[in-house]
Amino acid sequence: MHRYYGPCSIALAICIASAVLSTPVRSQSARAPTIVLAGGVHLSLPAVTGFRIPDGDERQVMNFIRAGVPPQHRLLALFLSEDDLRRFAAGDLPRLDQYYVAQIPKRAEGMSLTISDFQSVRRSMKDDHSMAMRAHTASQRDFVDSLMRGGTSVINGAAVMRSAEPLALGVFEDYQHAVGVNYLTLERDGHDGAGRMLLTTSVATVLRGRLVFLDGACATRTADDVSRCRHQMKEWVEVLHAANP
Repeated sequence: MHRYYGPCSIALAICIASAVLSTPVRSQSARAPTIVLAGGVHLSLPAVTGFRIPDGDERQVMNFIRAGVPPQHRLLALFLSEDDLRRFAAGDLPRLDQYYVAQIPKRAEGMSLTISDFQSVRRSMKDDHSMAMRAHTASQRDFVDSLMRGGTSVINGAAVMRSAEPLALGVFEDYQHAVGVNYLTLERDGHDGAGRMLLTTSVATVLRGRLVFLDGACATRTADDVSRCRHQMKEWVEVLHAANP
């Protein structure tokens, strides 16, 4: 069963990496899709437009990123924005306004899943999210409803959120081969230490018979930001499936 893992631990790991690396890194641009091995199957992972996997000396940061991945998952790829990679190369802290992560559950890595098999994962993920939605307080339900209608700002969610506990926003992707949910997190580990809202788009899908989880994080202020981040994740899922027939 998939459980939500917020982006804060990964964000913090990247910031730590930037602080401890004492020399600037060099970037070697690579635009071809990244090929990873998952349970004996090669998966092609094209980048989200405007993002790429750290390359060359930038890969030093990956050791710290892995520390933010839950122990029951294996990191397949991290996609950072070109702007953040330029900042990292110059020795500055990445802003982490948006990034994407692909992970695979270690226990399922050697299993071959059919679309029929995937339906139990799909149901479990939706059930977990529905339970989280039902646990909302009245003020949280009002905020989520208003946000989805475009009637309030994301930042107003800070008043109804319980500390750093993610706030479920609903299912945004539901197909036979993929299911996606949204969470809003009040994240206080940004590059300048200020609080901000991060929208996490978390998708479970099957690529060439392997169960893969895709997570995107976006700094979010308005309902338009929520729509944009959802749309970008949907596009990435489509591109990934086209690259892995």
